[in-house]
Amino acid sequence: WERSIPPDDDIEDWTTTSRSTTTDNFYVSSDLEYSLALNGDVTLNSQLLLQELGYRLYPSFGRWLVHEAVLQCFGSENKVKVNMDDYYMDTSYNSNPDLFEVKQVLLNIVLERD
Repeated sequence: WERSIPPDDDIEDWTTTSRSTTTDNFYVSSDLEYSLALNGDVTLNSQLLLQELGYRLYPSFGRWLVHEAVLQCFGSENKVKVNMDDYYMDTSYNSNPDLFEVKQVLLNIVLERD
């Protein structure tokens, strides 16, 4: 897997500020965003096929696992909301849609304070 690491300043702001923090009418964001690329998920092709067939519910085990792991890190006493978007990626970067082959899932993860 690959990941993007947020800048240290963003992490410090997120861990030390609250939603009501303002500085000279400048709102300090309480959201922390990063991305995680998951490689080698054996269910990727079946997930894509189920979506193409029109099913609204499909297994996204990597997304679920990361979501639950992040929630477990913060525990129930910390009021943290986790939002995730997932994108299917073809790492061969083929522009022909007929040759598109899912090889990784890119998770865009946003941590928000409640």
